Amino acid sequence: MPVCEKHGRYIPEGQHCGACWSEGVLFKKAESKGSATKPSERKKLKDKAQALFSKIIKAKYCKGKFVNCWTCGKPVLTKGTSVTNTAHCGHYYPKSTHWELAYLEINSGVQCFGCNCNDMGIIPAMRNKLIEVWGEEKIKELDNMAEKFINEKKAGIKKTQPPEMWLIGQIELLKQKAKILK
Repeated sequence: MPVCEKHGRYIPEGQHCGACWSEGVLFKKAESKGSATKPSERKKLKDKAQALFSKIIKAKYCKGKFVNCWTCGKPVLTKGTSVTNTAHCGHYYPKSTHWELAYLEINSGVQCFGCNCNDMGIIPAMRNKLIEVWGEEKIKELDNMAEKFINEKKAGIKKTQPPEMWLIGQIELLKQKAKILK
């Protein structure tokens, strides 16, 4: 009967050393998990810009203790510690696909957690509130901007992710807007 050179165990005919096999499984499992990576510089900039933008939207539209979701009309708390029952800054055109429109006030409004995070399919319901706040012409301009951006992305003129310098510029603009609202 053969013996494993590494572990000194007997290996049954046509099989592998059980200890070697276990080590292989553990090694593959550890490899698949990967190491915890730090967020990229772009991710940090996007998070900072979104946090500033969210503060601006909430300062502008969340005046009382409660505010109604622009999509479903449900009342939500304007401030609190829970992410699931406080107001969110929602986007009509998603910031993931339309990054150039992500920090435009005309593309954003107040939403509940459910509409902002779970029910992406009902975002068009937000359009009525946007028209009420901004007017039909402004929303048509927004639609044209979104269509132009998608066409430029498809043509390769715009990238799928925002450049870091663009994000830095947006952060500076958002800081100025935040100062004005204070």
